[in-house]
Amino acid sequence: MANQKGSSAGSFFSFIFGAFLGGLVGATFALLWAPQPGERTRTQIRKTAEDIQTRADLAMTSAKYHGERVVKEITEHAENIREEAKQTVDVVKEEGKAIVNETKKIVSEGWEAEEDVDQVAAP
Repeated sequence: MANQKGSSAGSFFSFIFGAFLGGLVGATFALLWAPQPGERTRTQIRKTAEDIQTRADLAMTSAKYHGERVVKEITEHAENIREEAKQTVDVVKEEGKAIVNETKKIVSEGWEAEEDVDQVAAP
C-alpha cells in the first residue's frame, strides 16, 4: 500500500514538473519565433513569466498539501502500529505471568508431594 501512495505522489510530481517544463518550452519557442516588435515580445515574456510563477506557486501549494496529507497518514498508521504492538506486549506479559504462576504451583505441589512421601516412608 505504501508503494502505491509513493508511486502516486511520484506520478503527481512528475506530471506537475512535466506540465511546467512543457509550458515553459512552448512559451519560449512561441515568443522567439513570433514576428512582432520587441516591446510587445518583452511584454509577452513578462506576462508569461508571471503566469509561470503563478502556476509554480499553485504547484508548490498543491505539493505541500499532498505532502502534509501523506505525513499525517503515515503518522496515524505508525501510531496504530505502536498501539497494536503495545497491546501485544501486554498480552504476552500477562500470559508469561500466568505460565510462571502455574509453574510455581506445580513445583510447590511437587515439593508437598515429596514431603508427604517422606513422612509416610519415615519409620
